[in-house]
Amino acid sequence: MTPTPKLRFVERADGFEQHDVKVTDRHGVEVCYRPKKIRILQQWWEDNSTDIHWVNGNPGEWRDVPLEVEA
Repeated sequence: MTPTPKLRFVERADGFEQHDVKVTDRHGVEVCYRPKKIRILQQWWEDNSTDIHWVNGNPGEWRDVPLEVEA
C-alpha cells in the first residue's frame, strides 16, 4: 500500500455527551444526552498488490491518520 496526498474528514459517533439539564417539579433534575460526534482525518492509500479492493473505481482504501497532541 502506498500513501497518496488525498485527504478527507469524516464524522463518527463516539459515545454520548451531556446536551441539556432540565429541572422539573415532577421528575427533579433530568440530564439529556446526545451522540458525541468526532471528526477524523483520513488518507487514501493506493493498493498496488494482486488482491485489490476497488472503492469508487480506484484500488485502495481510506485509513485514519493518527494525530499527535502537543504537550
